[in-house]
Amino acid sequence: MGVHRCTRCVPPPPFFVLVLSSFRVPTSAALWTARGARHASPEDPPKREVVVKQIRNDITEVGSEIRAVFNSSISKAVADDFDRFGYIWMGGWRVRWPVLIVELSELFICLAWLVYYAVFLHKDENPQILRDWHARVDHHDYVGSPLRGCANINREDSAELEPDLVLVFHHPDAAHPDDLQDMSLEDVIHVIHPSLRLDHKSASIPLDAVLSRMLSTLGVQASELWSDQGDAETDRWKQILSRSVRQPRRQLRTCFLQDVVQLLSENMHFHTEAFRSESGTGLHVAVSLRSPEVTRHYIAKNDMYLQIRQDVIKELGVHQPRDEFASSPPYIPYDTKVVRELFAAGRLPSEDEHKLYKKVGPMSSRNRFRVIHNELSGLVDLDAAKEARLILDWYPSHESAKLDRLFDVWGDWRNLGMAQPLPWIREYFGSRVAFQFAWNGLYTRGLLALIPAALLFELVDMRQLHGHKRTMPVFGPALVIIVWSTVLREVWDQEQHFFTTFWSLDTERMRRAMRPQFRGSRRPAHYDNSMFELHWPHGRTSSYAFRRFVSKVVMFAFCCMVAPSIAWWYHTFSHDMNMVASLILSVQIAVLDKVCAYVVRGLTDWENHKFQDAYFDSFISKMFLFQCVNHYLPFIYLGVRQEFLMHGNCGEEVCLSVLRKQLCLRQCICLLDCIFAFLDSVAHVEWQLRWRRVKLPLLEAQSYFGEYRTLQQYRHTMRLLIPLGSSLIFGAVAPIMVIINFLVFAVELRCQAYLLTTYYKRPVPRIMQGIGEMKHIVERLTFIGTLTSSTLVVLFGDLFKDSHNQAKVAGWCTFYCLAIAIQGAVEWAIKGESEELGTLKKRREHVQNQIVKICRRSVPPVVPQLPAPDIMNGAWGDIPPLREIHRPARAKADTSTDGGGPSP
Repeated sequence: MGVHRCTRCVPPPPFFVLVLSSFRVPTSAALWTARGARHASPEDPPKREVVVKQIRNDITEVGSEIRAVFNSSISKAVADDFDRFGYIWMGGWRVRWPVLIVELSELFICLAWLVYYAVFLHKDENPQILRDWHARVDHHDYVGSPLRGCANINREDSAELEPDLVLVFHHPDAAHPDDLQDMSLEDVIHVIHPSLRLDHKSASIPLDAVLSRMLSTLGVQASELWSDQGDAETDRWKQILSRSVRQPRRQLRTCFLQDVVQLLSENMHFHTEAFRSESGTGLHVAVSLRSPEVTRHYIAKNDMYLQIRQDVIKELGVHQPRDEFASSPPYIPYDTKVVRELFAAGRLPSEDEHKLYKKVGPMSSRNRFRVIHNELSGLVDLDAAKEARLILDWYPSHESAKLDRLFDVWGDWRNLGMAQPLPWIREYFGSRVAFQFAWNGLYTRGLLALIPAALLFELVDMRQLHGHKRTMPVFGPALVIIVWSTVLREVWDQEQHFFTTFWSLDTERMRRAMRPQFRGSRRPAHYDNSMFELHWPHGRTSSYAFRRFVSKVVMFAFCCMVAPSIAWWYHTFSHDMNMVASLILSVQIAVLDKVCAYVVRGLTDWENHKFQDAYFDSFISKMFLFQCVNHYLPFIYLGVRQEFLMHGNCGEEVCLSVLRKQLCLRQCICLLDCIFAFLDSVAHVEWQLRWRRVKLPLLEAQSYFGEYRTLQQYRHTMRLLIPLGSSLIFGAVAPIMVIINFLVFAVELRCQAYLLTTYYKRPVPRIMQGIGEMKHIVERLTFIGTLTSSTLVVLFGDLFKDSHNQAKVAGWCTFYCLAIAIQGAVEWAIKGESEELGTLKKRREHVQNQIVKICRRSVPPVVPQLPAPDIMNGAWGDIPPLREIHRPARAKADTSTDGGGPSP
């Protein structure tokens, strides 16, 4: 590229030389005048007023000369300096002021709208929404409201029996196709693998009684499974497996049924009740935690924190407004000693623990199921038992009254609002599901706020102000999306911190749920060498870090396999990017996603994660890595390749129009995918229930409901993250996608809420502090969106139309640095917690301190000690020095040590 010579760009004198020259003469004159005034003859001293007036005149003259210099040469020099800098840095790029004015105008309008929405229209999801839901529940009658869903369900038969866990076994008297298949100990070892972490010292259940019937049927004694041999564990297991016998599956199912029921009833003290299914092939075992004594036992065993009652705070001498949200009582450990101490201090009317804690005897069904599931999962892997066909199914049982309430205020289609009863969702489904729906609701409202800005950008683009179809205003939309994504990310961090504090999800006292599928060697525990637990196996190829590294390599290789399919699709439809091309691309993406789901699931299982949250985060991160390449790379390839190699000429249409059309079609297909997934779930359950032609009880009908486990929750998450990433990455050139993505978020929110309250089994209430890996995924999407927006600004923006490559590279760097600076400023301005959350923390801490003080006051008094008599009598001269205080005691000790002889 030749160098363009600018005749008017003459190098001006340096800026600092002009400044010094402008100050030189006037300043010297003023100093000379002052010096002359000081050294005048003493015979004719000038008056003070004359000197001050002269100095003021000199200062005025200097100021006028400085202003004149700035208005002439300095301002011209500064302008020329900036002009030369821009010419050299941007490669001859000149600012198109009409384009820049339009971009800045729409940017200012959109940012002003977002600020107005955030200040005046947006409701704080935290305290205000909670107040609205509590007010709504006070004025709503949920008694007798019917459950809208499948009509082929009889809810009256299960009104009295609402267990916490339901286990569905094969009926021993019914015939099943695989009854005569043989099984050995090696076939069922993965079912009883969780029980191998037990030892004689820590187990609360006699180890000889654990699955004794099934093991004796296989020719193994139950006591042989547990040993303290450490490194010799492998040889011992080889010997046990070598002498195991094979038995028919039917006989093992019966023994397994009897062993599990005996463990639940006799050893774990849970209430069990069995009933036969309507078809006669299944036997349902309803497990519940009913006894108050057993409930208190497991509360104390699991070190549960319970929330105290609101009326206790006033009895403690603490005045807090009951109607304020920040007056929510704190969570304290369950301790009967605290109840006795508060009663002795007169703060409680009786020693009944229900007077202090909200839920002691009648624990919430979420906690009851968690207790039963944790105890049973320590001995048996229920999912592995289902895969081995030892049981038919297992699921947490729904509660009719709470399910009706959730449907009326949340799951019903008539509730089109985006506010959600998050405390009730967490109480019924667990914190993991609650955080997922809270994130979904926040971004749905955020996309709704972005719709007017997207419409304004599309209107400006449709006007074609500059008459160039292959360019459009991109600078303004890119900055608005960057600011919007940063604001929403920071708002979510505050909301996540809020609910984590409100629900008292403290990291230090929370126990990570261990996976029953974890495979490890039984070795002494790190915290107590006398106890044994499962550790990751020895050996380099079995280590956790090595397996994760291999999984990443396999995922990287699998992602590279997407490139040939994208190249084939592009070269096939490069001359006609129509609806058929979009459908073929969607089918290709869907097929690769299905294949990847099986690969990722196998890799994640092979990694052998020890805890549930690590397994869930690893699964989501791998799937996001592949789907990010699978969903976004075709459009990046389409835009960049056509713009650089085809110079914006894509046949009858320009490349920008092709890219925008393909992006919008892809988002529409994502919307249709959400709708079809919803209809498929409803149709599958309806077919399963209506095909039996009998009205099943709700407790039995739940076994035919859809699953909402880890895989289903991942699909729900990805149906939201992929459209969100499209808006963050390509929203600068296709703002209309914001409207489609808002519909995706809103439809997915309403569909999943409806399914969870009608056609889904109750999910396992997992404890989770936020959205986990999803938070990091959104941060990565924001980073990728910033990089891509910088590229789109210089490729398709009006500001860089027909510019050289040097100008585009410099513009990319400038825009990226500007975006990073804006993100930092927005994060600095928004960071922090709300005032009400700070008040909540202080009030809870104050109540806990008052309880501690009151309990300490009830400690029996002690006898006071006598003060030093010399000080009290004023005998100051009798006070001995330090070396004489203990001399008699030491002399006596020496005498007794030497046997009474003289000291040396």
